[in-house]
Amino acid sequence: QMGQQNSFETVKNAHGGTEIHKHWYPGYGSYWDQLRESIVSKKGLGNWKGFIWHQGTQEVWNEYEDTSLTYLGNLTGLIREVRVAMFAASLPGTWQCKEQIPVVVVQIGYWPQGGRWQRVREAQADYTASDPKAELVKTDDLSRFYHFDAPSFLIGGNRIARAYQAAMQASVSCPQTSALISSPKNSLINTESM
Repeated sequence: QMGQQNSFETVKNAHGGTEIHKHWYPGYGSYWDQLRESIVSKKGLGNWKGFIWHQGTQEVWNEYEDTSLTYLGNLTGLIREVRVAMFAASLPGTWQCKEQIPVVVVQIGYWPQGGRWQRVREAQADYTASDPKAELVKTDDLSRFYHFDAPSFLIGGNRIARAYQAAMQASVSCPQTSALISSPKNSLINTESM
């Protein structure tokens, strides 16, 4: 039902096997400029309507640094800067503040298990619990393998859509210093890395 009356565009910016700080973190990550440009390039063409983040398993494989320990801070910084870019690229009046832009975080799935993996899952849950416009999508009951199978993609997509609807309906108080920004065409960005 979401797309039946309004047109929208999904902008996918994905790379497999990535870590937030090394690859996505604003001003540092090797893919940050590409992600930011995919947002900025749409300025004047519509409105950004949300951000979907699906990443995390690679955070546990680094043999030199346990990036699961910094995952929450890195995720928080990334989402903050993505919202800044989306807010600036949306037409005036779309959003009263960047904090209104909905976020869906897809939690890493069943596999793998263990300390680092659990810390990443907890960081993803902690972020969404602390942000009224963010929703968590759990996938630990889906495929038992590294990659999702076809039914898992269908179920996961349905969960993402429902989480997005819930995030859109949630309310948030804008900081006093926020500028006004809005429009007819919708855009939805999906960044995934598995």
